[in-house]
Amino acid sequence: MSKKTKSVKHSRRDFLLKGMVAIGGAATLSAVGSAGAVGKPDAKPTAAAATETAKGYQETAHIREYYERARF
Repeated sequence: MSKKTKSVKHSRRDFLLKGMVAIGGAATLSAVGSAGAVGKPDAKPTAAAATETAKGYQETAHIREYYERARF
């Protein structure tokens, strides 16, 4: 009886281990694939694109409302 339970536990561990390895491999391939699709590394962004992405933190109306409701 104990041998049967050990084989079931071992089987579950193998299944989970293989699943984690598969997920890790898929994540790695996804990261490598998206890194290759970025473009030329020496290409500089235009000034208009730089100002659009470098806005930083902006306090909008919904953020101000959240801050008001979060006060005690």
